[in-house]
Amino acid sequence: MYRASSLSISGNIPNGVRAVIYVDGNVRITNQIKYANSSWSSVADVPSLHIYVKGNITIDPGVEDMTGFYVAQPSAIPNTGRIITCAQPNGTEFATSDLLSMCANKLTVRGGFVAQKVRFLRVKDSLRDATAVSEASSSSSRSAEVFQFGPELYMVGPEIETGTNNNNSSGYDYFTSLPPIL
Repeated sequence: MYRASSLSISGNIPNGVRAVIYVDGNVRITNQIKYANSSWSSVADVPSLHIYVKGNITIDPGVEDMTGFYVAQPSAIPNTGRIITCAQPNGTEFATSDLLSMCANKLTVRGGFVAQKVRFLRVKDSLRDATAVSEASSSSSRSAEVFQFGPELYMVGPEIETGTNNNNSSGYDYFTSLPPIL
């Protein structure tokens, strides 16, 4: 799907759906984005969501769960190519004095972010109170933002839309993923 203007999204991803959304503008995540069902009987049942934005991706304070692969690319507009994990409805960051009251819940992302700049603004707990046992479980973790890179990102590539806007109408020659460089 291609969208030539900004977009607000949320919802469930049904089994077998391989959604790719291209947005020439900003994307605002207004509520949870999750799998409708997290058990699959075959690779064909595994859903995926890939969002490619020429602009910014902002996430509302009430969002606690997101699934998918999110890419924010710079556009001709200054200060784009950013992902902001706790933003006001107009897409701007909260003042530092408001973060503790507005961004105190944890954000769990089952997937990944790619951006020129990611602003991690959640302030759930203090990691100084964390233990190895508490950090091993995402439910008791003191972390404000947790990323779980699930196997579906390795097993399922994004669908390619065929048509006049795509030069590769026959699909992939191959699909691979490399480990991060630390």
